[in-house]
Amino acid sequence: MVWRGTRGILETNIKELKKAIKQEYSDEHPDLLTEIDKRMTRLDVVLEKLDHRLADCLANAHAAPDPAARKTEMANAKPFWPITSSM
Repeated sequence: MVWRGTRGILETNIKELKKAIKQEYSDEHPDLLTEIDKRMTRLDVVLEKLDHRLADCLANAHAAPDPAARKTEMANAKPFWPITSSM
């Protein structure tokens, strides 16, 4: 539940950030505005990656009947972590 709530907060904050950026640069050249819009789509990609799968995996790990099953579920969650050691 915490993950889903956090994701909701992030989604709201990203929407507000995009709105503020558009407002701040609204008087700029149309080419710049197009480039800004293009770059801001990266925020959408990040948000898409932060979906329900991590929350589901963590819930499964929490409900696992023993440490071995919990370890397996945590390994299943690894691809969905928003930040990895390779970053």
